[in-house]
Amino acid sequence: MQIVTAPTTPPGPHFVEFLIDLQSQLLHIIDAENGLLRDRKYNEMAKVQSDKHRITAAYETQIKALSENPMLAQNWPAERKEKLRDLTARFDKVARDNVILLQAAQRVNARVLEAIRNAAMDQKQEHKGYGNLAKGSLPQAGKKREQAVSVTLDQRL
Repeated sequence: MQIVTAPTTPPGPHFVEFLIDLQSQLLHIIDAENGLLRDRKYNEMAKVQSDKHRITAAYETQIKALSENPMLAQNWPAERKEKLRDLTARFDKVARDNVILLQAAQRVNARVLEAIRNAAMDQKQEHKGYGNLAKGSLPQAGKKREQAVSVTLDQRL
């Protein structure tokens, strides 16, 4: 699949084919991103997201041109219009799945960060009083107390 970007010239007679190609690419990329999200391969998403943003921008530019001049679609063959409708329906499904998967990944990420934060807080708390809990709260002769560690959590996915 060749990745394309929006042309700088006004839409021509092949505009419908260009839209179909852009929408097909966007569908393919979001589907690939969904696969990475399902497989929890978050470290491999940067390239896919870069392509997704670029193709989305190109597609939005073309849709804006079409909305500003709906007459562009007037002479499109019926089968090409049907192809666009089919791609749009498939895209809507994949995009809904993408939102659900991204939200799930964010929730999982937030829970992991919360667990790390809680573990860091538990280690930082000092126990006072008698019994085994007091063990380690007073420095032992000849041993230094451990230094506190500051933890910063990045909440990006």
